[in-house]
Amino acid sequence: MQVIATIDWWTIGGYGLAVVLCAVVAVPILLGIFYTKEFQRLFESAPPLQAQLVDPAPDDDPVELTTSTGRRLVGSLFRHRGGERRGLIIFCHEFTGNRWLFQPYVDFIRDDGFDVFTFDFSNHGQSDAIDGYQPLQWVTEHEVADVDSAIEYVTSQQIASFEEIGLFGVSKGGGAAIVAAARNPRIQAVITDGAFPTHSIVTIYVERWVHLVVAFGGLLRMLPPWVHAGITRMELARIQRRRHCRYPHMEKSFRSLTRRPWFLIHGNRDNYVRTEVIEAIFNGNGQPEQFWKVNGAKHNQSIQVAQHEYHDKVRSFFLTHLNPSNM
Repeated sequence: MQVIATIDWWTIGGYGLAVVLCAVVAVPILLGIFYTKEFQRLFESAPPLQAQLVDPAPDDDPVELTTSTGRRLVGSLFRHRGGERRGLIIFCHEFTGNRWLFQPYVDFIRDDGFDVFTFDFSNHGQSDAIDGYQPLQWVTEHEVADVDSAIEYVTSQQIASFEEIGLFGVSKGGGAAIVAAARNPRIQAVITDGAFPTHSIVTIYVERWVHLVVAFGGLLRMLPPWVHAGITRMELARIQRRRHCRYPHMEKSFRSLTRRPWFLIHGNRDNYVRTEVIEAIFNGNGQPEQFWKVNGAKHNQSIQVAQHEYHDKVRSFFLTHLNPSNM
């Protein structure tokens, strides 16, 4: 009888282990199936926000540049308006925007000795479209490549040296600027307004809203974070193939950029990307040199809420971190 009992316990233990292993493998797959429609909605529909376009600048000096894949981008170079030349700012506009949006953000800094280079992202403004790719609010490698092309253009044409280049990006353009700067240590300074990380935003969506997607969502919300993160990675891999793009892991770039001059601006009433989401990325592993949470500002509205303070902070940051060219 004692031998039989021992065999029964081993059998039960084996079945139990098998169930656990099956659950570990099956749960992310099943959840991914349940979430497919929700991820399609997130990654195949645009938010209600639209960029507030402005008129073209009167002193435009348009140029054309070519990406590494042969696409044509249209940009504009605006020279500084007086005083000693101090550097060049590359402006990266938001989703649905165009290169003229540099005006409310950085045109003023031309009076302080900075040139400004601004360009239309692919599928925006006058730049070429990418076959099979429909851009949305999420940063992809296509936009990062566009920023890389702008950097390559101004340096190869000897418009600016790396020592005097700063990046300024808004929302999606800010995310592309973060990734490009993190990969290029020669970029001296970065300012972003409303930039957001894809993986973290989607993972939080999965964790918080799963109970609205499936009937047993209350139990699923109790799963550890790594399960939800795994679902996000699995779904993003599928969507990348479907949408002909790749989503960079922006959290790594966020953390990497904390080792260099970076001014992060974010509205504390941003309902699309809450400030606590941005703070959680760093999780004690460094912070941007400056992190300004603009009181009363919603997504992409910090410039309207606090324009004078906004300009003062931007001016001070670039004057501190960009040096005149020695060329």
